[in-house]
Amino acid sequence: MKKLSLLSLLGALSLLAMVGCKSTANLSVSFADLNGEWDIVNVNGVVPTGENKPYIGIDSSTERLFGHAGCNRLMGQVEFPNAQKKNIRFINVATTRMLCPDMAGESELVKVLNEVSRFEVQGTTKPIQKLVLFGMNGKPVITLERK
Repeated sequence: MKKLSLLSLLGALSLLAMVGCKSTANLSVSFADLNGEWDIVNVNGVVPTGENKPYIGIDSSTERLFGHAGCNRLMGQVEFPNAQKKNIRFINVATTRMLCPDMAGESELVKVLNEVSRFEVQGTTKPIQKLVLFGMNGKPVITLERK
């Protein structure tokens, strides 16, 4: 009897643990959920600096990328190859060419954006508040938070 009660208790605890662990994998995300402006929290683990706070904007209906890299405006195209695998690509990312004291951060941002291959959502509810972009090597390269 004690053995049966112990097994029942362990089974119930396992079930509660599975229900309690709500994953973003169950959150259905469309590319329209990515629309809007996103603050750039870090690029390869480094917090960006600049005259203005860097951000990117995504418009899935026009497949357009826009934003600010810290000193210069940012522009490009967005491609969504596979929604189920959360694939996303930024194509022809470029900036205006104003001269600023520190251009290294902007150059790194443009380089990394051109290498993004997929995204993951952090959180379990909509609207999405945090995104992580991954490079072609499978490692996280940019963290974004909704403006």
